[in-house]
Formats: sequence, C-alpha cells, structure tokens
Amino acid sequence: MGDSDVPQTSISICGRNKGNDEQAAAGDIDVNIPQDWLGQDDPIIVEARPVGLPENAVPMDRVAILPGDTDVPLLLPPGSYTIEAYTESQSLGEIARVVK
Repeated sequence: MGDSDVPQTSISICGRNKGNDEQAAAGDIDVNIPQDWLGQDDPIIVEARPVGLPENAVPMDRVAILPGDTDVPLLLPPGSYTIEAYTESQSLGEIARVVK
C-alpha cells in the first residue's frame, strides 16, 4: 500500500464539548484546571487518573488546552484524582484533588 492510498484528515482540537449531557447526568462535575497551568505558549494536555493508578493507565478524563484557552474544565465523577499536565517537551507537574 503506497502513501497515496492512506486516507488523510485534518483534526482541530478545541478543548471539550461542554454539552456532554450523559456525563453530567451521571453526576460528573466540572473541575477547573489550575490557573498556573493556563497561559502556556504551547498546547498542553491535562489528564486525571484515580489516585493509585499507574501513569500509563487510561485517564478518567483528558483535555487539550491551546494557547489562549481559559475555560476548559475536566469532567470527573466524585473521587480522588491525580491530575497531571504536560507539554510536548516537559511536565508541568501534578496535583492531587478530591472531587465532591
């Protein structure tokens, strides 16, 4: 199969669809991203995993934040989470948060 046989697509990442009624109906809660992680010059990824799960576990939620984005919350069910942010080249750190 040659390169020309591979379908090409373009994807635009624009945060999250805030109209996710199913997750909200299930009791998931908007969790704000720490302000010091916003305002980066590069896009960042923020992931939330239940406390105790390894770093390579599938996150409960993941959002992409582009430069200039100011309101892109995680949507999580109640529980305790490790929330981590990183750019393509570095970790911005992690925090623990309890969602009630």
